[in-house]
Amino acid sequence: MSAWRDISTDPPPTNRALQIYVPGDDYYRNNGTYHAMLVDMGTGRRWMTFGFAIGRDLPADHQPTHWQYVPEPPEGSP
Repeated sequence: MSAWRDISTDPPPTNRALQIYVPGDDYYRNNGTYHAMLVDMGTGRRWMTFGFAIGRDLPADHQPTHWQYVPEPPEGSP
């Protein structure tokens, strides 16, 4: 189910954990990939991450270019 999708061609689901790619943001040696959510709390849709700015909106100059569903855990995981 995991496959990178261009951010402009396939709208990501809202309020669901996803994996995103933000070019140029190589914090924590993650090559720009983060777990995030596209949230809508009545003030419009915006990105929040679990690694770049934990629990905060991504700044306008650090927006993702691609997204994918979070990969399934390894087979046999509890």
